[in-house]
Amino acid sequence: MDGRVDRTVGEQATTGRRARNKRDKLDRIRSAALQLFSERGYDDTTLRQIASLAGVGFGTIFAYAHDKRDLLFLLFTDDISRLSTEPFRTLDPAQPFIEQLLHVFQGNYEVFGRDPALARVLLREITFDMFSPSRRNHLPDRSLIIAGLGRLVAAAQAQGRIGTRWPPDLVALTLYSTYSGAVRAWLRSAQPVAAEGIALLRSMLLLQIVGLDPGEGEVG
Repeated sequence: MDGRVDRTVGEQATTGRRARNKRDKLDRIRSAALQLFSERGYDDTTLRQIASLAGVGFGTIFAYAHDKRDLLFLLFTDDISRLSTEPFRTLDPAQPFIEQLLHVFQGNYEVFGRDPALARVLLREITFDMFSPSRRNHLPDRSLIIAGLGRLVAAAQAQGRIGTRWPPDLVALTLYSTYSGAVRAWLRSAQPVAAEGIALLRSMLLLQIVGLDPGEGEVG
């Protein structure tokens, strides 16, 4: 009996060491990729350079990422996954609708503002990439955020905060598209400042909420 227990404990210890070793290598690879992407630029960095700086064999890279693009997505996985769900759990339902929307989106400005050049590359790579294994494996689909926005819209409509003329899913898609355009416009500046980007987003979202209707019914 004691022998079986000892073997079980030993196997668990070995498994734990392997998991820690694997995590350590991943952390080193991610750190090296971030450093080189920032210093040399994404396009001018090679996987061999990343492996060398991380202190791992070139082949080891492929245990964690299929290619350089995969590594780029890995750098943002934790933040984007968190920002796809956490804001909806932490927002204040008593806040005005515009403040709820800003609560959902503002974290992205903080994350992208850490390294605007790399954020530009990320958005360039994912703009038309909806189905690649890299995108599916490392980044949540935008439908997760749009669904959350749809719930916010439905609640605001039920409370009489906004009109009920348009279905929540269409309003949610429009609001997300507004954010998507606003964050890209912000990142085009030489030195993006998060507060300025959020201020632009506020104005664009208010335009969506208030609309262009002069208050005299349908406009042709």
